[in-house]
Amino acid sequence: MNQLIIPDGGMPLEGDDIRWMYQGLLDALKGGALYPFALQHSGNFIIAGCEISFTGGNASVTEGFVMLNYEICYCPAHTVAVTSLAASSLKVLETYDASGAEVFADSITRDTYAIRRARISANLNNAVEIVLQNPPRYYYKHFPILQNDWQVFDGNTVVVEKIGNQVFVQGVVTNGTNNLVAFDLFYCFIPSQFKRKVQSTTPEIVVGIEAAAAGVSIYKAGVGEVPVFDVIHLDFSFTI
Repeated sequence: MNQLIIPDGGMPLEGDDIRWMYQGLLDALKGGALYPFALQHSGNFIIAGCEISFTGGNASVTEGFVMLNYEICYCPAHTVAVTSLAASSLKVLETYDASGAEVFADSITRDTYAIRRARISANLNNAVEIVLQNPPRYYYKHFPILQNDWQVFDGNTVVVEKIGNQVFVQGVVTNGTNNLVAFDLFYCFIPSQFKRKVQSTTPEIVVGIEAAAAGVSIYKAGVGEVPVFDVIHLDFSFTI
């Protein structure tokens, strides 16, 4: 990582010195906690926020942060007309703050304050972009709608949280029919972007339980007899 060494007594500060320090900061970001995930996606992914929707020919994104070519960029909430999410993306748009316009020794005025923001583009033509359809995300929190007669228990909420390549599932659920066949398909209420790339028909998941009879436990799907239950506590994680 670049480091500017200033001798005792100080030294003149030039534009190249600031560029040297700035490059060191970028290198530090690349090598930080996001780096392993960034490598998998060529440095282009959503860090947090940036919920994307498509309605009536318009793509909308909420406020958030993205990484584009290993550069962290702020993304303001905005809407752009596009043909589809698959044919549009988030890219860096650079504008300039007028207060940074400086007159140089050659009498030419040049912009020096660049404002770099992630914005929706209606075209796919750049390797440094995030396609809006199913974009890779580092962090995402989801409150799923349960299926197959499953429902939350006693006001609890089921939360699926993704951090990097790790997915965490927590909540308390119940099934009034005591039909545990649906539980074998617990993936049904985990969003597609959170599922394992290669799924097993026998998930390696064991969850805690408050059962109708003391000491009763739930077995892995497809292993042994699954008992009748009242409430299931979901508290597990897996890697995607």
